Amino acid sequence: MIGSIEFGSEFQKPHYMSGGEMVTWDPMGLAASMTPEQLKVRQLKELKNGRLAMLGVISFLSAHNIPGSVPALMGASY
Repeated sequence: MIGSIEFGSEFQKPHYMSGGEMVTWDPMGLAASMTPEQLKVRQLKELKNGRLAMLGVISFLSAHNIPGSVPALMGASY
């Protein structure tokens, strides 16, 4: 479901990476009560958290497939 929402948002013109606005999927209407500044800060936080989560997943995949590639996970049993 989330993937289809993300995929659909990539077709908006202008794209958010080219100066367009970032579309926020807000089914509960929480963003409507925020100021534009608050919304921008929250969107940036969500973007950064998503990037950090992707790095975490990639590090576990790397540690599983390439022994010793992630020193912090050496000797961990997962």
